[in-house]
Formats: sequence, structure tokens, C-alpha cells
Amino acid sequence: MTQSTANSEPKNGSPRSEADLIVAELRDAADCLRNAAGLIAKRLAPTGNGRARSASASTGPEDRVTTRQLSAIHAISRKLGLDRAGLSAWLQELAEKTDPASLTRQEASEAIDVLDQRLRES
Repeated sequence: MTQSTANSEPKNGSPRSEADLIVAELRDAADCLRNAAGLIAKRLAPTGNGRARSASASTGPEDRVTTRQLSAIHAISRKLGLDRAGLSAWLQELAEKTDPASLTRQEASEAIDVLDQRLRES
């Protein structure tokens, strides 16, 4: 198990059960597999001119927000007292998107950094 998963605790402060840790690891592994499959598919998919696409040709699965990032966004926003509508409005200002699931990894990373900073300042 990764150290970050093994040391994390649920919101109520009690230690996570072994089953919770296994589920978290399986979700991480599924994310990795989806990302790898997306990269492979992108490399194998021909463009209109018959050549393979370049790695930066489009936004693919490897650029999508991860489940860990979504969990972090929701957890920090709850700690800040943001409800769903408040989070949507804030994301609209930050990334011009209202649904956290529609963020890219980079946008989600930025959102987490900003939310985390706000949490530390409060």
C-alpha cells in the first residue's frame, strides 16, 4: 500500500479498516489502468492523415481528474462550509466549470491547492 493511503483516516478520526484501505488501493489501481488504456488508445488511434496522434493532440483519460482529487476537493470544501452550490460557483470562477468531475488533473490540482490554502488561513 502507498504511504498516503495507509496513513489516511476517515472524517470521524477513527483508523481506516483494512477493507477500506484495500478499496482505496483498488480505486487507485483502476485509475492507473484507465489512464494507461487511454494512453495506449491515443497512441494507436490514427489521425485523418493516417499517422498516429501525438501525445498532446487532445485531452484524454490521462488528463481527467482522479478519484483522489475529487475526494480531496469535496472533503476540503466541506471543511470550509461550502455546499454543492457554493462549490460549483467557486469552480466557475476558478476554472469556468461547475462540476468537479469535469476538471482536468491540472485544474483539480490547482483547486485543491487554493482550497487547502483557504482552509489553512481560516
